[in-house]
Amino acid sequence: MRRARGLKRRTTWSETRLWQELRKLDANFRRQAPIGRYFADFASHGRQLVIEVDGAVHERLAHVAARDIERQAWLESQGYRVLRFSDRQVRDDLAGCIEAVRRLLGSD
Repeated sequence: MRRARGLKRRTTWSETRLWQELRKLDANFRRQAPIGRYFADFASHGRQLVIEVDGAVHERLAHVAARDIERQAWLESQGYRVLRFSDRQVRDDLAGCIEAVRRLLGSD
């Protein structure tokens, strides 16, 4: 829990803005939610949905991208759907990101 609290204090602008909008949805999202040995940027346990916001480092560094693939595979093996947005997507098209979340939640 200490690590989750630390991660919550160090959120990016994009994560903060996305969080403000996710809270308005009826999906009970949690920030920096522990799932197994991982921490999801945002998770709705009841809806089995994880949302990740990836900064540029996820695209630039191969080992970070590989870790993301491994993590996503594990989350999916636990029954979670994983939706990824880049930091830039959230910054440039927050409404589009929220619409993608709404569509996915509507497909339950």
